[in-house]
Amino acid sequence: MQEISINIDKLCEEFQRLSIGPNWCDMPAEIKFECIKRLKLKERLLLRSTARAERRLVDDAPKLEIPHFSCSIGQAQSQISYVSGNSEIEEKFHFPYSQNQPIPLLKRLLKSAKFQNFHISSDSQIWVTRGFPKNFQLEIEKIRIEECCLADLIYWMSNLSPESIREIRLDGGFNDDGALEIEDILHVSNVTNCKFLQISNYYDTDSIKAIAQTWIKNDAKIGSIFQVQARDYGTISAFVRQFAERIVLRSQKTMIMRTDNPEKRILVEMGHEETIRPTSFFAREEMKYTEFIRITVIGSEMPIIAEKWENTVEWMSDLDPNFEFPAEDPRSNERYF
Repeated sequence: MQEISINIDKLCEEFQRLSIGPNWCDMPAEIKFECIKRLKLKERLLLRSTARAERRLVDDAPKLEIPHFSCSIGQAQSQISYVSGNSEIEEKFHFPYSQNQPIPLLKRLLKSAKFQNFHISSDSQIWVTRGFPKNFQLEIEKIRIEECCLADLIYWMSNLSPESIREIRLDGGFNDDGALEIEDILHVSNVTNCKFLQISNYYDTDSIKAIAQTWIKNDAKIGSIFQVQARDYGTISAFVRQFAERIVLRSQKTMIMRTDNPEKRILVEMGHEETIRPTSFFAREEMKYTEFIRITVIGSEMPIIAEKWENTVEWMSDLDPNFEFPAEDPRSNERYF
């Protein structure tokens, strides 16, 4: 009991020595910093806006982990939402009028947090990242971009932290000016070095050809994956024409090609393919084509085992969650060429 009393007396003496008053502004910076480290993201943002000293303390604090983050910026309205830490409560910020309102908040959030799942969509007429720091490292594990202008796409891709990024998902029809061209992003090392890249709604035939060529040039790591939802006929044909001399095995479902590294191969998996034709000759409907393709860097000694259809549907559904796939693979019997 006497020992407890002595400890309390010491704490009281320390408290008096620090001369801490009842106000936040009376606290030493060291104690403020310890308090800030325990604040949630929204509380940090509010504190950051009170004074320059507090802003510096908040910016110096360890980044908070955000499991799920979503940002949608449009001409008429915008919204930012996230779930932080172990909380299941979703914080939402609505911006019903100005397209520029959410951008300063987005900029502050990027400085204050690191993200596991980061989803962003912005009107292609809005340059969201204008004025953002050029060499700012975005600590994001998985990023999904549905729509944006080309300048924003390059910014997001170029500033991803190489130590953090694990998966990149893009929409091929990402802006109103035209479809994404694979060459727009292949010069960005974060894209070519990322072990998982996915493009939905891609309206060109050069996707897997360009990625495979880059993998061969860079000697990509085993386990690297690229999957695409091709919307134009000819993706596989373009690939075969480019790498005919490298292809060592070909069937209805798969292809295997050599790389310049004898210990590595590239496996091409051809998923579901579907063509929807106009209902009649006079119909104004356009013919719709879809093909799901995945390529993977594998070890040269890796045995090739036919993938179960349900597993194929799983990665195809990642490309297009709303697509209705057949219950069984129509190519049940493998034929090799």
